[in-house]
Formats: sequence, structure tokens, C-alpha cells
Amino acid sequence: MRPRITASRRCMQVGSGLTSRGACGDLPPSMRDVIGQVLGWFGHWRWFCALMTVIFLMRAVFVLSVLPPFEGWDEHQHLAYIAYLDENGRSPVLNDRNDVPRSLYAELVRYPHCKMCVVDQLGKIGAVTYDEFWLRETPPVVPAEAGPLRLYQAQQTPLYYRLALPMFTLFGGAENVLAVVTALRVLNVLFGAAALFLALAVVGHITRDGPWRYALGLLVGLQPLSLLNCTRVANDALAVLLGTVLIAVMLVLIRRRYWLGVVLGGVVLGL
Repeated sequence: MRPRITASRRCMQVGSGLTSRGACGDLPPSMRDVIGQVLGWFGHWRWFCALMTVIFLMRAVFVLSVLPPFEGWDEHQHLAYIAYLDENGRSPVLNDRNDVPRSLYAELVRYPHCKMCVVDQLGKIGAVTYDEFWLRETPPVVPAEAGPLRLYQAQQTPLYYRLALPMFTLFGGAENVLAVVTALRVLNVLFGAAALFLALAVVGHITRDGPWRYALGLLVGLQPLSLLNCTRVANDALAVLLGTVLIAVMLVLIRRRYWLGVVLGGVVLGL
């Protein structure tokens, strides 16, 4: 009976072949050995998971470098939820006359916004679109007659916002919105990276070793909308992480330790 050759062993064999002939045949022996070791290293699933997580973080740094403040959908609303929590000491209640804190108005108007956001809400307090912003000779200001803005993200549960509140106050709160947005985006990227690594670990646990496992890992790790969703101020990244933990419990832990999995799954689901 022929021994089963795993994907990691095949990768090491391929790496050895590449470094002994062909594209790497002209390199010094020491360099060929290093390349062969690297190719074999990536053949192990746990290192592949780490590689995909690092790539996710590198892509996130690029997105964070070019994404303007409040360009992520509903970012100003999620930030307003945290500011409301900071100013009032309690979570807002939907349809209970809870509005966006006026302490944010000046910072919201300071930056340009997409047309839909201006038309639907922020135009009422003096915010302008990108086109108008760059054509103006003077920066926009909040008009004296600016009215209240409905905090429609009061529909959300408070867990993420209470976790984000210490960072909101640490980085300057409503008086330093740019630093706050940057810090919260980085926090969400870390949530997303943890969710990705855990998801890939579960994939490795429930699938057989082979090329389809790596194809699935690439599909999950390089999904563009998932990255974009984790690089904005919102509770989505934490929700994805908790959802991934719940799925991991259901697919892995509950098979080994049933009652522990049931209790832990219930706790995570409740969050």
C-alpha cells in the first residue's frame, strides 16, 4: 500500500525540485536550500493561516492609508453612538428622541462626504460633497440654525460601543475625531484578522489536506468586501469575530466536549 502524501509533503517535494533545477537552478546551493525550506514551510496549514492573516493586515494598512474619514458607510452614525454613550452614560434608544451629539457637528462638517450621506442627513448641518468641498474657497461651517440629526444606529446592541468607549476617550473624543476614527478602524482590523485566522483554522480542521483546502483559504482570506467592512468604524467586525467563534464552537468544540460547547455557544450567541 502506497503511503499517503500530504499537501505539505508535496509542497516540500515541489520546492526541492524547483531549487535543484529550472528557475532556481542557477542560484547558489545555500540560496536553493533556503527557497526550498520556505516553500515547504508554507505547505503546513497553520503557517498558511498565518500568512493569509499577515496579508490581510498588510492590505488593511493600505486601505487605512487611502480611505478618507467617514467614507465607510454609516461611520458617522456609529461614531455618534459612542459619543452619545460618552456624554450621557447610557446607550441611546431608537425612536426615543436620541440625536447625534452636537459636539460632533463641527468635526463632521470639517470633512467632505459622499452625496447620499449629504442629501440624507449631514447636509442639514452644513456638510458638503467631495466636489463642492474642493471647489470652495473657505471650509464649510455649521450654520447657526442647524437642527437635530436622528441617531438611527441606536438600533444596535451596545457591546461594541462600550468596548470602543475607552479608545474614544483615550484618543481625544469629539475634539479629536480624526485620531479616534483611526484608532477604532485599527481595532476593527484586529477583530477582522482574528476572525480570519480562526475561520481558516476551522477550515483546516473540517477539511482534508489538499489543493481545495488552500483554494478555499485563498477565497476567504482575499475577499475584498470583508476587508473593507473591517476598515471602517462600525460594529460589523466584532460581529464577524463573534459569529466565527460561534461557528467554530459548533463545528469543533461541541463534538469533543458537548456541554462546554453548548454553554460557550450560548454565551457567544447572547453577545
